[in-house]
Amino acid sequence: MKSLKNIAFVCAGIYAVLAVSSCDVKIVDAGYPSQKIYLPAAVESNIYTVDQANISTGSTPTTGNPYQFLIDYDEGTFTIPLSIYRSGINNDGAVNVDVWLDEELVYDTILDGGLSDDVEVITGDILLEDVPSKVVIPDGQSSALFNVVLDYYYLLDRPDRQMAFGISIDTDDRELNEEASRLIVVIDTSIFDEL
Repeated sequence: MKSLKNIAFVCAGIYAVLAVSSCDVKIVDAGYPSQKIYLPAAVESNIYTVDQANISTGSTPTTGNPYQFLIDYDEGTFTIPLSIYRSGINNDGAVNVDVWLDEELVYDTILDGGLSDDVEVITGDILLEDVPSKVVIPDGQSSALFNVVLDYYYLLDRPDRQMAFGISIDTDDRELNEEASRLIVVIDTSIFDEL
């Protein structure tokens, strides 16, 4: 009886293979989206607010342990880490991305009512290090990091204010996600009261 069941099972398998192979079946690659480049902090909103000092991220920021900012009291720096990402089916090829401080973006957003008139625009002369003009997402990687380094004591001398800078990106190497290619970072200096 057991061998009869095995024979029936094998015959059913052969029948299924013959039935499928006799059909005109075509296998087509799915249409996956091409790579797009974007600022992940700009995905939900083009305004990224740094307003909480007591977010626990561990004692020392490490890879995989994000932080909104880092203060180096010895150097007098206030560093905001940002990144550029690529989406798509793969991470093939290096991508050169142009990056710049975009003061006009902040001024336009204030005029359009997206930011309060009280917001002070952070200009390039307040930066302790230039924003890198080019960031490269390496071949095989999905992102590249860069820092915006501000004068900590300049910010500390402006209590209870909102200060903002704009960052924009562009690339000729891949398609740009226009909706997430411009970002305004707003720093609420009242966070220094919590430190």
